[in-house]
Amino acid sequence: MPRDNLSPLAMRLRMLRKQHHMTQADVAKELNLHRTSYTNYETDGSRPDPATLRLLAEMFGVTVDYLLGNGDEDPMAVLLDNATVVALSPEEMELVSSFRRLTESQQQLMLQNERALLDAAHKEA
Repeated sequence: MPRDNLSPLAMRLRMLRKQHHMTQADVAKELNLHRTSYTNYETDGSRPDPATLRLLAEMFGVTVDYLLGNGDEDPMAVLLDNATVVALSPEEMELVSSFRRLTESQQQLMLQNERALLDAAHKEA
């Protein structure tokens, strides 16, 4: 299918993958799929099943509706404190994406390091 005729799902998957600095192989590995299976999602060769669609939305921090083209939410925006919406920079999105790919123990170590950095910065100020 020509690139300009891709479905919203295919276009958004490709855009989100690139924003997260991931290859098709990276996404496929996260989803426990063959790379060609994921590639078919980005080229409209096939569509993910509902469970995989939910995993993709979670991995990229968007809703399933957004992936399917049913909304125009900004994938770089997040809701804080149930009231404030902020836009994340590409670097912040990379941190979120990286964090989600870590094991739980690795996530805890990353959070400990972040807290130590914040404490040190606070003491310097």
